Amino acid sequence: MQNNLKPFEISDRQLINSTLRELLRYAGSIYLIAREQHEFSIPARLLRFDSNTIEFEHLAGDPLLDALVSGRAPYVLADLGFVQVQFDLHDLRMNCDSNQCVLTSAFPQLVYRIQRREGLRVRPFCAERIVCNVRNPQGQFSNWRVLDLSVIGLAMQVPAGIVIPPIGTIIEHAQLEVGTDSPIPVHLAVRRCWVPNDSPPSGEVLGCEFQYLDQNNERRLQVLITDIERHAYKQAQNQDSVKVEMGFSRAS
Repeated sequence: MQNNLKPFEISDRQLINSTLRELLRYAGSIYLIAREQHEFSIPARLLRFDSNTIEFEHLAGDPLLDALVSGRAPYVLADLGFVQVQFDLHDLRMNCDSNQCVLTSAFPQLVYRIQRREGLRVRPFCAERIVCNVRNPQGQFSNWRVLDLSVIGLAMQVPAGIVIPPIGTIIEHAQLEVGTDSPIPVHLAVRRCWVPNDSPPSGEVLGCEFQYLDQNNERRLQVLITDIERHAYKQAQNQDSVKVEMGFSRAS
């Protein structure tokens, strides 16, 4: 995988299982792709997985199947709406009958949850207000409201009366607080400052990048973002269901 996917990497077994369960329930499209020959791309359906293997289904008789199985380092690309999921297939083998082919691969050790460009940051849902507890040079803390969040960084609203830190400033020993969960300690590098076009005005916003996240807190951040993505996806599905019941669709 490319180095630029590193921020989206998931290696925790529990999170991988959770992502695969989402693919079983929600995936709009799943493609198996030959890495060096993207024309060898076939749609598939995730059938099942266990602790050792993962299985996909595809119609029998597709001439691309042999090329995919014999190719170097095939991988999966799946669409979950708000994110794309990508992982490599290892020890891929094929078992076909007259109607369908089942492709079996070793269980993935690494999965990438790639947030789509238009959804690079996720917005916390109302029930889970997220704040960043920031310490000033005098050692006093104040709560800054988190407006959106990603595995790379966040945007947060600067409280009234707070001096705006210059671009490049490292905000050390801040804490992300979500409901009653224990805070996630973070260091932040200030990358951008802007005033949103709100009415009424809501104050300045800082765009910050995470620095020096250890493995445990990176995992906790991934879990939080995954929960927000899952909630947003379900909310969008419910809205679509309501529109269908009322005789509307997204196209309308």
